[in-house]
Amino acid sequence: VRVLAPGGRFLIWDAVIPPRGGNKKDAVIFPMTIDLPDGAVISTGYSVRWPDEGRDGAYYQRIAEAVGFKAVSACATGEHFALELER
Repeated sequence: VRVLAPGGRFLIWDAVIPPRGGNKKDAVIFPMTIDLPDGAVISTGYSVRWPDEGRDGAYYQRIAEAVGFKAVSACATGEHFALELER
């Protein structure tokens, strides 16, 4: 099954998950505030299982390249990252 058309882009934007270290918590929570163009503000968040080794853009780029994607661009701002991938 093909999910991405030939020449299509796969975009990933996510938060950097720090290494767990000695923390005993099972999940890490990311609160978010989103400012919309019309001036509205949305406050939300999400949580994920907290892996021991953490996750960042380089982690996901390695996985993507291992299955045949090429990174067109990558950007990291400390707490967030964005990847643009293509096949």
